[in-house]
Formats: sequence, structure tokens, C-alpha cells
Amino acid sequence: MSRRAGELTVDDGDSDNGFRPNADDPSQPLATSLKPLTAATLTVRIVKSFEFRTAKALILKDVDLTRVTVGQLMDMCREGESVLRTPAADLGLQGDE
Repeated sequence: MSRRAGELTVDDGDSDNGFRPNADDPSQPLATSLKPLTAATLTVRIVKSFEFRTAKALILKDVDLTRVTVGQLMDMCREGESVLRTPAADLGLQGDE
């Protein structure tokens, strides 16, 4: 059953929307325990426009969380952002010509 609180819909958990988080299930391992801290995968949301509320997800794989600094993480995001903005022609992703 859902009830409205202003403009937000509050889900009491009675509705059958298919979303059943198992955070309270102790038999399920946490994602942080599945991979070591030296090979983490981070998802960074890069805001393209605050006005239009658009963002891109940047996925950084195999990040060593025991050694990376905030500055290095910012550099990795800037480098990844430049790849996101690179035209497909520059990446060699155009069709055969």
C-alpha cells in the first residue's frame, strides 16, 4: 500500500513492485566483502547540467582504495570525463569506411 506525502509517494512495503532489497538478510554477503579494497569498482556521477538535471555515470574499475588519494581520484575522474566527451570518430568507433 502506498500513501502520498505531499508530492512524494511513500511505499509501505506492501505493494508488489518487484523491488525487494535483501539488506537485512545476513546470509547475503556485502558487496564490499566480495572484492578486496585493492580492486574496487567505483561509480561516479558526473553532472552535465544542473539546470536540466542531466548526469553521466563514470565507472572506475580496479581502484586501489588503500593507496589512492582524493587528488588522484579527481584526476581519474577528469581523465574519464574527457573520454566520455571524445567523439566516436576519435576513439575509432565509426563504422568501416
